[in-house]
Amino acid sequence: MKKVFGYIFLVIGGFIGISLIMRFFQNIEKLTGKYQSHEAMDSAYIAGVITAIILMGLTSFFLIRLGLKWVKKKETPKKL
Repeated sequence: MKKVFGYIFLVIGGFIGISLIMRFFQNIEKLTGKYQSHEAMDSAYIAGVITAIILMGLTSFFLIRLGLKWVKKKETPKKL
């Protein structure tokens, strides 16, 4: 059962990672436009976008890491 969830976590983590990469340049473009206006609401927007990028990246990383851990074959000890 752990292997099934491991593969599911790998797929979900991969989708989150791919979507993060695809949206990265669009977010950077928006942030540079907001940075030049120097308004208080724009700085809050920048902080929110950066926080969301970090949280999505961490979520993707830990899902993939846990998925790989659960999918990994267990080594059987060899008898001498």
